[in-house]
Amino acid sequence: MRRFLILTVLVLCFSTTTWPLPASAQSGIERHLFQPTYIVSPNVIKNQGVVYHLWGTSIPESIDPLTLERGRAFLSHLIGDNTISCFIYGDNLVQCTSASGQDLSKAVIENGYAYVDRKIIAGTNQQDEYLKAEKMHKRVSLEFGMLIPT
Repeated sequence: MRRFLILTVLVLCFSTTTWPLPASAQSGIERHLFQPTYIVSPNVIKNQGVVYHLWGTSIPESIDPLTLERGRAFLSHLIGDNTISCFIYGDNLVQCTSASGQDLSKAVIENGYAYVDRKIIAGTNQQDEYLKAEKMHKRVSLEFGMLIPT
């Protein structure tokens, strides 16, 4: 029994697993990001000199400039002049909500400005919700000429 306990403690102490934990088990730091927040891209924001990536999102490197600008304008409109509430995880990943309580990651996915980063969302509480939003944005993409996932 004692060996098992010691082995378990050692495994936990030296584990370097990079798999995301389900959202209920994640221990992010809650922070309010005050204005000004600069919108770098549809899934990247900069606040007080720190660059944050919206959790669960990805955009292609070859995104066309018009879609990039529309995505930035969309995210800027969602945030407005308000403070946003974010959970900050390792590597400056943030899961943010607007002042009205809207999930920013889900909104940019649903409106066709980002894809779901499947590696990040796998096994989380948001997995089904984000994949459903992406499915919706595929339909929107075909209608309005936005991002079309491959």
